[in-house]
Amino acid sequence: MNIARDLYYFLIQLSWKKFFGLILFLFLLINIIFSNFYYFSPNSLNIQHPSWWDCFFFSVQTFSTIGYGVISPQSFAANIFVTFEAALGLISSAIITGIVFSKFSKPKARILFSKNILIQTINHKKVLSFRVGNHRANDLIDVEMILTGLIREVTPEGIEIARMKELKLERNRSPFFSLSWMIFHPLDDNSPLTKLIQNNEIADSLISISALLIGHDGTYSQTIYAKNMYEIGDFVFNRYFEDVIKPNKNNKNIVDYSKFNDLKPIN
Repeated sequence: MNIARDLYYFLIQLSWKKFFGLILFLFLLINIIFSNFYYFSPNSLNIQHPSWWDCFFFSVQTFSTIGYGVISPQSFAANIFVTFEAALGLISSAIITGIVFSKFSKPKARILFSKNILIQTINHKKVLSFRVGNHRANDLIDVEMILTGLIREVTPEGIEIARMKELKLERNRSPFFSLSWMIFHPLDDNSPLTKLIQNNEIADSLISISALLIGHDGTYSQTIYAKNMYEIGDFVFNRYFEDVIKPNKNNKNIVDYSKFNDLKPIN
């Protein structure tokens, strides 16, 4: 990504730790630059023989618009520096405030995907399955799951290409989603994976499977999404997920996420 061309996106996606680290670095850098202007400009401040630290702390006071009044600019050049620094401080404060608000208000789904994707038999039908959980336990409305497989194919011309193929689900939508949801893809004659998963083996042409969950978060009144990628090493045959939904002391169903990825063998 070209940071200079998409700085706003870069700052929004930056983690809080790195974001505040960047703000602190720029704050110190700007004040160091202006403190050097004041220090090397003759008779810039109203005190005799100011130290570099005097200039630095005066720069901090000017940039942050504190203005204690103990130290003030004296020369014309110093007043010019103060003008630019004060303007830069005001603009910086406005920009940082806007970015912080955007980062706080950005909806983020706490959706968990099971570590493994299973090949199992349900109701005498061979299916591919995994589960997702809403760790925040809020109501997500009109949720849709989209499952696609990345499959390597060879064209009649002998060209090897990778294609995304949609994998139909037994149920791809849910009116609301607050706890856990089992996802099933039937491995029937209509599935592009049926010929690639045979005798507890997976063909090399199956590269990966991607899962995308899209829903509406009523708290933020915005659309949220979560995605996960399953590689070949994540496939498990002839296992089932442990039950994770149980009632609490108030007789309300909750999800035991400590067992979310636990598997059990066929009885």
